[in-house]
Amino acid sequence: MTTIDANDGEVIVKGTKYQVLWIHGKNKEKVKQVTMMLFHPPAIGGTYWPRPYSMLGALSCISEIYYTNTPYQNIPVTVDGELPDIPRPGGPDAIY
Repeated sequence: MTTIDANDGEVIVKGTKYQVLWIHGKNKEKVKQVTMMLFHPPAIGGTYWPRPYSMLGALSCISEIYYTNTPYQNIPVTVDGELPDIPRPGGPDAIY
């Protein structure tokens, strides 16, 4: 089981390494926002588009909400467990 926790329980996402199983948290508005964004998660690094309802997609949504759309940059986001690697079609030495 993998857990992503944003801002000490404001949004908590649990799932397998690849799939979101459960979304909950203290901030119901942000939980709803993450849930809606998971249908079309934002790109990671501008080049990789995670699958809908994947754990990488959840991390991408949380990053978008907490780091892009807010003036605060020191919000703790922790991952307990494993996330899959981001595929690199050009191999490990590819430059993007």
